[in-house]
Parts: sequence; structure tokens; C-alpha cells
Amino acid sequence: MRETSMVPAALGALLLAFATAPGNHAAAEGGSIQEASGSANGGCPVLESADWIAWVASPPGSSVPSLHLAGQVVLPTPGFTVQGRLAALDRRQPPSQRVVLDFMAPSGVVTQVLSTEDVQLSFPALANTYRSVIVVCGDTTIGEITEVGTMR
Repeated sequence: MRETSMVPAALGALLLAFATAPGNHAAAEGGSIQEASGSANGGCPVLESADWIAWVASPPGSSVPSLHLAGQVVLPTPGFTVQGRLAALDRRQPPSQRVVLDFMAPSGVVTQVLSTEDVQLSFPALANTYRSVIVVCGDTTIGEITEVGTMR
């Protein structure tokens, strides 16, 4: 007599019921469960982030310095795009600058694998030097750079 286990089937049914429950941030599409990106931290899909650096550069012949930001993020799937925007600049001297990252999920079917992506952005600098640059995604601070370099 052959023994069979009902655990995988029961677990699958439980996961499907949880994913499609009202108020849950997952939805069943075409027989597969698509997780809503970043529901756990205010809409931010970033699972991990590291190696953030920031620097102010004054290009030769330009009177407008630029703030550069670079780091790495781990996302739930490949294909995300990122846009950054400058947010609050505090009144301390030198000031701290908040930079908000907005991630857009890929459309269509994508492989469900963790993807480490490089983020590189630049903005017009609102100051010549900064005390820090705070990187925000959703309602979460994912990085704070306290040593902001200067390149002339």
C-alpha cells in the first residue's frame, strides 16, 4: 500500500486562500499568484540595499554643481525601473538632503528571482556640501550617507 501526503496540496490551498483574501495585497492572475510589490514597507519593493555613496561634482565650465547617488538594491524580480526625486532639504549647515526613490514594477510575466540592481542617479545640487544624504523608498529609509564627497 502506498502512502501519500496531503501536506503540499493543503499548503497550496492555504496559500491561495491567503493570497486572494479581501484586503490582502496579492491577487491571483492567470492561475498564478502575483505579490504586490512593497506592501510591507509603504510600497517599496526593495528587500535589501547596500553600498550607498554620494558626492557633489562641479563640472568644468558649469556654475551648477550636481549631486550624484549610487548604491545597490535587491528587488523581488528583474526589470524594475527607478526614478529619483529630491525631497526635503533641512536647514542645518551643511544641510541633509532626502532623496526619494520610486520603483516601477515590470509589466507582463517576469521570472520570480531576487535581482541585485545598481542604482545611479544625479540631480542639481541644492548645496555645495552636504552633512548627509538620506535615501528613502516608500515610508522606509533604505540608506544614509554621512560622508558626502566633493569632486571639483
